[in-house]
Amino acid sequence: MSKRVAGLGLAIVALHLLIGMAWAVPARAETPQLPELIRLHVLANSESLEDQRIKLAVRDELLAVLNPMLSNVARMAEAEALIKANLGVLSQTAEAALAQAGADYAAQLQFGLFNFPAKYYGLMTLPAGRYTALNVTLGAGAGRNWWCIVFPAMCYTAGVCEQVAEPEEQQAYHLRSKLVEWVERFLAWCGGVKS
Repeated sequence: MSKRVAGLGLAIVALHLLIGMAWAVPARAETPQLPELIRLHVLANSESLEDQRIKLAVRDELLAVLNPMLSNVARMAEAEALIKANLGVLSQTAEAALAQAGADYAAQLQFGLFNFPAKYYGLMTLPAGRYTALNVTLGAGAGRNWWCIVFPAMCYTAGVCEQVAEPEEQQAYHLRSKLVEWVERFLAWCGGVKS
């Protein structure tokens, strides 16, 4: 008799699961809506302290041009047009900063859509995706980058625009199901029942 009860219990659980799956609404695969912003990335020539110092000097000079240029811009399209129209000025600014720092390499500026991993910027998280960016590669571009958001204006001063490291401790979540726990207990109970 207890085998019949166990079989009936399993049949009820299986029926419950099938009904639950029938009523489940399939999730739509949507790409997350990325925020409209323009990133500035300055990639150092190497990891040496001197090249990192030069990277920050180039950053400061570029921000001195970009911040006033974009300060009154309200639309993304307008910001993109201004940066594209002034790529020559921005390139000259980067080259002048390199010359002043005594660097023996050049700067390469590119403006467009680029793939970026998820980044943490203060309390804001930017998901991985394709973002509009002004990428500045110094020399070999083999060092760490520095980045911030120039539109909307979030790079006010060099001190405000430091890159935030990814959180060291990601909180782990363990999903549990009361139904699965009940089924496991039921099956354990059935295993212990003698006919």
